[in-house]
Amino acid sequence: LIKLYSNYKDKGLEVISLNSTDDLTAIKRYVKWHSITYTSLHIDEKDEQSFGFEGYPSFFLFDTNHKLVFTTRGFSPDLYERLSSAFEKFIQK
Repeated sequence: LIKLYSNYKDKGLEVISLNSTDDLTAIKRYVKWHSITYTSLHIDEKDEQSFGFEGYPSFFLFDTNHKLVFTTRGFSPDLYERLSSAFEKFIQK
């Protein structure tokens, strides 16, 4: 996500990391340790359910009208390519 955000933030990509499994102190420590510059938030299980999480990590791409245009779950060797491809398709519209 750090690489994705770095490469696409100037093209309008906003990344928001939501975490309900770690406490706020652990999240802050992780953000500092990895020099994360995108938004990272702690949410509770109720908020998690409203987003429709089915596992970690979950990735959602919304258009400027807040319409869900892409989703994927889990890590994989091609995750960066899948996410960047989805964003590239979005910005070409």
